[in-house]
Amino acid sequence: MARAFATNQQINGTTSVGRNQTYFSMAGWLRRGSSGSRQIFGMIESGVHRTDIIHSTDNIVYYVLSSGILAYGSVSKNLNGWNHVALTFDGSQSGNSNRLKGYFNGNNETLAFAGTTIPATTSNNSAIETFRINRHQAENLWGTGDYAELGMWQAALTAAEIASLAKGMTCAQVRPQSLVYYTPLVRDIQDIARGMTLTNTNSTVANHPRVYA
Repeated sequence: MARAFATNQQINGTTSVGRNQTYFSMAGWLRRGSSGSRQIFGMIESGVHRTDIIHSTDNIVYYVLSSGILAYGSVSKNLNGWNHVALTFDGSQSGNSNRLKGYFNGNNETLAFAGTTIPATTSNNSAIETFRINRHQAENLWGTGDYAELGMWQAALTAAEIASLAKGMTCAQVRPQSLVYYTPLVRDIQDIARGMTLTNTNSTVANHPRVYA
């Protein structure tokens, strides 16, 4: 099962797990109902202090990691249905492509980078403490579609670990010692990693292909 969202529907919560991190990853399953739709999740209260993934209406996936000035990598993907997306960040590395990696259906994509240099840490601004699914608060944008198996780690997951998630492994089985947020979105809405309090605004239950515990 999964959660379905329309415009004006979201899940949100407050957490500091993504703030001021040298190593960070986030991943999840997104379903696009049609080309030109939008799916969003991450910390996106501010336009310049944020860590998030957006499959946007221009059919480009944006992997955003900004600390004061917008910085992101992107890749064009016009695929409907269920897709697995993931972002990994290792601020100890040098160069945009070494620090920030974007994955789509388990594949490490060649990203086009824009904005400033990817920073050495995620933002330490308080704006990054609000987590949202299906809502870009900074630009007053909403998404549509279905979401499932969303996770965040205080670690830079490897390509093999991302591939296992894209093949159907649950977040709890991948680097569990570093897992700091996990919502399967199977009927109930809860963070089973750290217990973040989540508020659901009208999302509903939807179908999702099986994942493996």
